[in-house]
Amino acid sequence: MSSRFTYRSRVAASALALFGGALGLHRFYLGQWRGVIYLLFCWTPVPWLVALVECIIFMTTDQRRWNQRYNHGIGNGHESARVLAVFLITGFLLIAGALITSLYIPFKAFSDLSGLQNQVRASQTLGKSAQRYIQQTGRRPSQLSDLSLPGAFTEKYGQHIQIVRGRISMQFDNAGNASAGELIMEPVIVGDDVLWDCSESTVPAVFHPNICK
Repeated sequence: MSSRFTYRSRVAASALALFGGALGLHRFYLGQWRGVIYLLFCWTPVPWLVALVECIIFMTTDQRRWNQRYNHGIGNGHESARVLAVFLITGFLLIAGALITSLYIPFKAFSDLSGLQNQVRASQTLGKSAQRYIQQTGRRPSQLSDLSLPGAFTEKYGQHIQIVRGRISMQFDNAGNASAGELIMEPVIVGDDVLWDCSESTVPAVFHPNICK
């Protein structure tokens, strides 16, 4: 009987519950068939949460009670949970870092997309105002003040817009303030019609205002 006895460490069981609890490794280590239940639901967060609670229970269990329950009352010295505590803290930090990263990446992508969408709407406003100015005056705008733009628009986007000899350029920036490209609108007056050449733009065509299409 004694030759078949395997001492089951409280620290080892706690570590397996922390790092492999979703697969029920700590239960298999303790010789319990219910580890199969963890495997059946390993694709959900439930086994991991249960194992996390069990890890804490294992760590806080008195060594004598642990030996009575899992080692037939046989002791193998006092096991220190200090090493496991280090692993536990490290594990929590890694998990917290992963969660923060997983939340930050889509948030940043959403912020960048939202910023570009606002600039697309601004380019539509700019294009319509330039179109209206040319149709009313029959000449190209020479400066931003020629266009009937709201004060809030000019304050927010004025520094990103340049007009040189009727050629309008607007710098697109992403949320990180890095250049995302430049929209260039070159008006071509043909009789009473105004055509816009945006072929020199470096931003994708999907960001061009309707007058370019």
